[in-house]
Amino acid sequence: MDASALNMVMERQVAMQDAYNQYRHEFQADRFAARQTSAQDLASALVKLYNDNAATLTPDPLHSSFYDSHPPAAVRIERLLAAA
Repeated sequence: MDASALNMVMERQVAMQDAYNQYRHEFQADRFAARQTSAQDLASALVKLYNDNAATLTPDPLHSSFYDSHPPAAVRIERLLAAA
């Protein structure tokens, strides 16, 4: 394996770890917020934000896991409501 291919593999691994950490932090923030206020209200606010920004509530999971800084809204809402 040449240096450029090795670098590409290492960059992808770092990006995957970074995405994992970002998702984990978002879920922690959601749990904290759900303890402070109504999980149902938070879920409604997420839907409104996604609608206002014309974002899809159901993105491709593989694409989302690599390129999105936040977990998909449907996953966040499901966890919020489960924590309520």
